[in-house]
Amino acid sequence: MVLFLVSFFISSCMELTAPKRFKKDYIVITGFIFANEPVTKQNRIFVGVTADANHLKLEDLILQNALVYIIDLETDEKYYFTFYHNIPENQIIEDPLIIGFYDPLELFIPEHGKTYRIVVLYENEIVYAETTVPSNFTVIQNNYFVSDEYLVIPSISVDKIDDIVLEIKVSNIDKHILIIEYFCLEEWNNAYWINQNEYNKPINKLDYENIISGYPRRKRVLETFLPNEVNEEHIISLTLNKSNFLFYGKYKVSLLIINENYYNYQNTNMGMFNGGIVNGIGYFDSASRQVFFTNISPN
Repeated sequence: MVLFLVSFFISSCMELTAPKRFKKDYIVITGFIFANEPVTKQNRIFVGVTADANHLKLEDLILQNALVYIIDLETDEKYYFTFYHNIPENQIIEDPLIIGFYDPLELFIPEHGKTYRIVVLYENEIVYAETTVPSNFTVIQNNYFVSDEYLVIPSISVDKIDDIVLEIKVSNIDKHILIIEYFCLEEWNNAYWINQNEYNKPINKLDYENIISGYPRRKRVLETFLPNEVNEEHIISLTLNKSNFLFYGKYKVSLLIINENYYNYQNTNMGMFNGGIVNGIGYFDSASRQVFFTNISPN
C-alpha cells in the first residue's frame, strides 16, 4: 500500500537520471498553462534538475529555491510563482503527488491567442520557454455529456461507447493537436473494472491511481485531427473509444487543444530536447480546455 518517495523518483524519472544519457545536468520544466484558468496547485508547473541515478537523492531533483515567473510578452507584465509540495514528512506516499510552482494569488490568467514566456533562474542558469495559447473551441451539444457535474449526468451503455461521436467547432482548417483525458470520479473502493478477468475492483488506492500519472483512473490520449468544412464551419469529429474507459461509473472527460511543444516532446526523437525549453529539457505548453461529465453503465 505504501511507496517510498526516493524509490518512486528512481523508477519514474529514469529518463532524466540515466548517467549515460546526459553529459551534464539539465534544468527540467514540465507543465501546461490553460486559457482562462489560473495556475493552481493542481495545474502546477514542475521545475527540477537531472541527476545521476547512481547517487539519487530527493533534493537532487527538486529546485524549490529557483525563481520562477511568467511574462506576458504583449504587456511585459511578470507573474511570480511559489513552490509547493504535498510530500508527507515520513516520505511515505499513498495519494497523488503535487510538486511544483503555482500562482498563490491567481493573478495570472492566460488568454487565447497570447504568447507567454516562462523563466527559471537558478544559481547562474537561465532557462526559458514560450507558448502561444490556442484559440477557443466549441463542443456541439449532444445528449451523452453535460458541462456541469451538478446537473443530472446522462449514462452511456458500455457497449455503445464506440458509436458516440463528439463534434468540435474550431476556428480554422489547420491541423489541431488534441489531448482527451478520461478521469473516473468514483473512489477506488467503489470502482469496478470494465474488462478484468481476475478481479473486478482495484486492490488498493495505488492500484487505482498512480501517484504521478494517475493511471488507470486517469487516462490521456494524444491525437492530431484535420477539421472538415461543414456549412462554412470547421468541424472535428471525435469518436470515443471503449478502451479509454477502464471503469464503470461517473467520468470527467477533458478536451484540450494544445500547442506543438508537448506533441514534439512526446513524438520526436530525444523529445525531451524538443519541448520548447531553451537551455534545459522538458516541455512548456498551453491549452484551451473544456470539461464534460458522463456516466458509464453496464447496460
